[in-house]
Amino acid sequence: MHDIRRGLGEQVDLPALVGSILWHAEQFFDGGGAAFYLAQPEGLRAIAGSSAVIRSLGENIEGDRGPVMQVWRTGQALLVPPDEESSIGLALTPVETHDRRLGVMVVGGLTGSAAVDTMTLAEMTPFSGLLAISVVNAGLYITARQELAERRKAEAALRESEERFRTLFEYAPDAILVVDADTGLFVDPNANATRLYGLSREELLHVGPGTMSPPVQPDGRNSIEGAAEHVLAAMAGEAPAFEWVHRNSAGHDMPCEVRLVRMPASGRNLVRASVTDITERKRAQQALAAAKEAAEAANTAKGTFLANMSHEIRTPMNAIIGMTGLLLDTPLSVEQRDFVDTLRSSCESLLTIINDILDFSKIEANKLELESEAFSLQEFIEGVVDLVAASKLGDKPLNIAVSIAADVPRRLVTDSTRLRQILLNLLSNAVKFTAHGDISLEVSVRGVRRPGDGAPRYGLLFAVEDTGIGIRADRMDRLFQSFSQLDSSTTRRFGGTGLGLAISKRLAEMLGGTMWAVSEVDRGSTFYFTIDAASEPTPKAVVADHDGRFRGKQLLIVDASEPQRRLLSGHAHSWGLQTLAFASAADALAGLREVAVDVAVVDTLLPDPRHRELLQALRGAHVPVVLLAPMARRSYGTGLEEHDALVSKPIKGASLLAALAVVLGDTDAQPSPRIELGTSEFDPTLAERLPLRILVAEDNATNQKLMLLMLERFGYRADCAFHGIEALDAVGRHAYDIILMDVQMPEMDGLEATRLIRRGGGPQPRIVAMTANAMDSDRQACLAAGMDDYVSKPVQIRELRAALERTRRPIEVPPPPPTLDPSLIATPVEIEREATAGYRQLRDLLGAATADEIAALFLREADELMARLRVAIAAGDHDGVREAAHSLKGSSGGLRLMSLHAIAAALEAKSRAGDLLAAPVLFGELERQYGIVYDHLAVRPR
Repeated sequence: MHDIRRGLGEQVDLPALVGSILWHAEQFFDGGGAAFYLAQPEGLRAIAGSSAVIRSLGENIEGDRGPVMQVWRTGQALLVPPDEESSIGLALTPVETHDRRLGVMVVGGLTGSAAVDTMTLAEMTPFSGLLAISVVNAGLYITARQELAERRKAEAALRESEERFRTLFEYAPDAILVVDADTGLFVDPNANATRLYGLSREELLHVGPGTMSPPVQPDGRNSIEGAAEHVLAAMAGEAPAFEWVHRNSAGHDMPCEVRLVRMPASGRNLVRASVTDITERKRAQQALAAAKEAAEAANTAKGTFLANMSHEIRTPMNAIIGMTGLLLDTPLSVEQRDFVDTLRSSCESLLTIINDILDFSKIEANKLELESEAFSLQEFIEGVVDLVAASKLGDKPLNIAVSIAADVPRRLVTDSTRLRQILLNLLSNAVKFTAHGDISLEVSVRGVRRPGDGAPRYGLLFAVEDTGIGIRADRMDRLFQSFSQLDSSTTRRFGGTGLGLAISKRLAEMLGGTMWAVSEVDRGSTFYFTIDAASEPTPKAVVADHDGRFRGKQLLIVDASEPQRRLLSGHAHSWGLQTLAFASAADALAGLREVAVDVAVVDTLLPDPRHRELLQALRGAHVPVVLLAPMARRSYGTGLEEHDALVSKPIKGASLLAALAVVLGDTDAQPSPRIELGTSEFDPTLAERLPLRILVAEDNATNQKLMLLMLERFGYRADCAFHGIEALDAVGRHAYDIILMDVQMPEMDGLEATRLIRRGGGPQPRIVAMTANAMDSDRQACLAAGMDDYVSKPVQIRELRAALERTRRPIEVPPPPPTLDPSLIATPVEIEREATAGYRQLRDLLGAATADEIAALFLREADELMARLRVAIAAGDHDGVREAAHSLKGSSGGLRLMSLHAIAAALEAKSRAGDLLAAPVLFGELERQYGIVYDHLAVRPR
């Protein structure tokens, strides 16, 4: 037993130790054999012992059967005598400690002296105790060994982590320092920190962030107090990041970015600081700010230059246009009139280019402001299309069809001026690049948003399609670039600045949408753009069907244009008509042999020699005929007599409906053997019946162009001005019968321009205000300024015509007698007192001799300036009066002659405003006062 106990202290291998104990047991029990079954999760397993015993019982014992499992389960020793199957008797006893059972010990013996009995069980107790101690010690050893291995692994991981941290710490791109929050000193700096501050590690351990900073930060805070506040914030769990100015050992201040975070440390309050030198970043920011400021200044200078340049170009250009207008009113030969017309149209083209450049510069500078107004979309689009048809189509055999989807709101709220500018550009381009065929404008809804309780906002899609020359695929990327034409041949053939589409795309984006295009060479192009617009509630539209009088009627449509046939069919179906549509007169004649029709709509642009035969056949069948004719071709040659109504193209639904109602015998319509419906509200004979010289003062180039085209449709050639100052210049050059004056303009608004015009003498023009403000107060403000009439924007054709017809020849208004401001009049005593005081001040400062020289010099210069003033006033020379008065004002002020100074300043102000009406009165008072000053200074008063 002593050897066994000694082995327990030396042996840690459980199977070997158990085998040793069992060997001693076998020796004690005379070699009967022994085994030990250790408890495992899945049962009992023999880990050492006699092979004979293990063979008889089994190496692994599972389940509830067998003597080993019985002893394990009950905890009671057991004797198993030999039987027929086994000649070995067995003694089994549990192996356990005071709190748990560990296994079962088995001793086997043969019959005779080695047989097992109850004494064997008693003698097994010491051995089972030793086995229990072995199992427990082995478990403790294994646990200790595992804990030791885990501790060594943790220590290795800690060393690796520390080495990694130290590597990151030392080689971090920033200066890393650990700060003791209690002392405010650095306790661990890295190499970059030593380079940043210019101190060694040992030197940095004696300073802190507050001491390595200037006394005061740029925001005025004390550096030491501010550093302490940031450190305390980090200790409180925050992660402050801020800019800070540090100072290195050489005394140079460095702008830095600092980030603080609390560090876990046993018994110490530590904060890690990451410090980044941002000197270069600050320099880059300053350079960027300077570059931005320079760019903004350059942009401002560019805008100012463009404004000045446009003004300087437009002023003589307007004069040329005005003079050509006067020239056209004089007797001219046909050749001379053609020359003048060419000159005028060239000047107008140049103005258009200037306006495009100005619009583009405003967009680039984000200075183009949008306005919102409510308008009828149908009327708006029809007006735009009418304008394009009247001014651009000429004799081109083109059809322009308009289709507005049923779900598009009837009234929109957006900037109609800019929307008109986009449509005019796209439609004008379509006309320019399409020799024949069709142009269509379609409007549809892409989506609807309902923002809260406000009016719904619609995403609208506009599509302008043509059958023109198309665009090559490799040129599409240049389509919307500024100052870009698709190729030089296009520029030579069609002209243009290349700005129109770029401006239109930017305007579409400003209206909440975008613009794109698809095209195929020789097949045509489609330009799409979207806008975001609010809708204005309107009563539900009622489609008139004339009480069902059209229902069941058969309408014959003969039109070579497929889009126009679709448009006409759509209108007809909505009115209850059945349609029969053909693309040629020949097809229509064939169709008439099979189907009887009640009314026919025939296009005058049919490229078919049988059109006359068709009209005669319809007339012979007593079928009413409605002809469709472009504005520029209001006749139909020999077929003119063979129709019942004539509707102008582009087709308006209301005009077509009225024509059909008349020819089909609607009693509400005015019957006539031959009517002309859908004609324009423009009267080209108005200028002949009421000849007027007209000036349009409007700062918006699109609105100005629109007004000029509208007036042209009435037969007028109008001059234009872009703001009040240009309007005043134009009125000074020419006598106008009527001025269409925009109220809100830059430089000088319409109200101020009107007041200045009314103050002048001579013929007074009729001034008509044009403004989008429709309040009564706005109307009263216009009338109070001297305006005679008022037209709301957007200007309607009938309102413009009415304003023109209300105009009569101007009335001569005598100018008001000039008066002198009483504050400018001074008595001789007051003037002499000023002269004496001024001279004595000079004498006291400079001495008598110098004062005499200065007084004499003043009198010589004043004599010359008075002579120049007299001549300039007599000649009406505004610039000459302004320059001479300005010089006299300065010299008299230097001598403290304040009365002369005040009159000279008044003369300068009047001439600068272009008003010399009161100049003679002011000059008379100036002469009187200067005579007193001259007499007084000539004798050199003491």
